[in-house]
Amino acid sequence: MTSAATGLPTVFGVLMTRNESDLLRVHILRHLQTSCDRIIVVDNASTDRSRSVLKRLARKYPIDWTSETGTVDQGELVTAMLHEARSKGADWVIPLDTDEFWHTGRPMAEVLAEDNESGALEVSRIEFIQARDQRRSTTRGVLRASMRVERTLRGVEAIDDFLAGKRSMFETEPQPKVLIRATPEVVVPRGAHTASGLAGPVTVAREIAIFHVPLRSRRAAMVRASQGERLAAMSSDPYESTQSHYWHRVGEAGRVIDGWKAHSYEDGALDISGRRVELIEDLRLVEILTPWAESKWTKAKRRFSRHIGSAA
Repeated sequence: MTSAATGLPTVFGVLMTRNESDLLRVHILRHLQTSCDRIIVVDNASTDRSRSVLKRLARKYPIDWTSETGTVDQGELVTAMLHEARSKGADWVIPLDTDEFWHTGRPMAEVLAEDNESGALEVSRIEFIQARDQRRSTTRGVLRASMRVERTLRGVEAIDDFLAGKRSMFETEPQPKVLIRATPEVVVPRGAHTASGLAGPVTVAREIAIFHVPLRSRRAAMVRASQGERLAAMSSDPYESTQSHYWHRVGEAGRVIDGWKAHSYEDGALDISGRRVELIEDLRLVEILTPWAESKWTKAKRRFSRHIGSAA
């Protein structure tokens, strides 16, 4: 339901996606149920099943999608999608990424209805870590991303250590993102970590968090390394495109498996060139995604088990 029926603000999501069909359906359906009235999607020349997923979803759900080919300026594209959303009635816009899940304890529109002053809300990200033996990225596989670092480090020194292979990216503090009030002058740069032209101040969101699962399989790490040179070339500043520069260096050095060990867990820990980093279990991502990520067969088995249990 939108603001016309409820009096609550209308919330749109804007999403640029590329070759993430393992999460795309789950991502869109969950955000439509919990956070967004409508989602605008641009597929950036995916070669997997992403466009087929989008076609099927568009027949039943409020999404608008198009496809772009070639090199795309993410900031310009997200800004254009935000203003398209505003023209279609959005009061607030969430800059989505397929590997991020925005979470609140109550409907997003209710949270935003209480804010009359902010031009944007700053939302923190929590990084979830995948099991080391997860070879391919699958919808069910994301439910194994159940660990995280207990404490992260802030500052240039931590980033330098990450780029040098001395730390995992999970040990560095992730940049927050902004949830944006849709007004005419807004411009969103690459990554949506900030925005300019806002109609008010940026306020820290207390009730909203982003659950991020950036590496979902060993194959995904190998793809990152193979694409690292292209992605790093989009920004020469390693502090702006830190992950791209890291995976480019790992790929060039032939140390992809070492990079994967530093960014996946086995026996509850990361392995960073032999340094063991103990992790803590955090099942929040698993809990919010299970209703969407489970296969039809798994759901059927659970219903059958409940039926047998009640009959007994």
